[in-house]
Amino acid sequence: MRWIMVFVLISSFLLLQAGYAFADEARMSRNKLIWESMSAEEKKRVIQNYREWKTSAPERKERIMRNYREFNGLSLEEQQRLKERYRQYKSLGPAGRDRVKNRLDRIDALPADNRLEAEKRYARDREMPAHERMQHLKRSRFWEDLSEEEREIFKKLIFIDN
Repeated sequence: MRWIMVFVLISSFLLLQAGYAFADEARMSRNKLIWESMSAEEKKRVIQNYREWKTSAPERKERIMRNYREFNGLSLEEQQRLKERYRQYKSLGPAGRDRVKNRLDRIDALPADNRLEAEKRYARDREMPAHERMQHLKRSRFWEDLSEEEREIFKKLIFIDN
């Protein structure tokens, strides 16, 4: 009986390892197909991102992984909205993106409690209908501190669903 148990455990271990090997092989094949279908520009961007990843601080890597997990946890509709927001952001041009980044960097620089509160307010505001969201935003100090050009930029990012 003891030998049968040992045999079953060893067999299970070997089968499990083979399963991992097959899964890795399937993943490598899929990645190869994806790579071959990419343009030269996309391949260059992937290589650049990989190099940045390898040299990134552990905190940055963790933040990226957390964002990745959160994104994959969103519904397809939420993922589409986020992708559209990203397209809007990319369409702003360098000056507009710099303005957005500077404003968001100010939020990142806040003490942890204040930053968390700002993130909670943003999440709460996202649930509001667009007209209520705009009214609420216009009453905020954040909105008052924006130039007219910055307001137009943030309208594109905040109200993409309109």
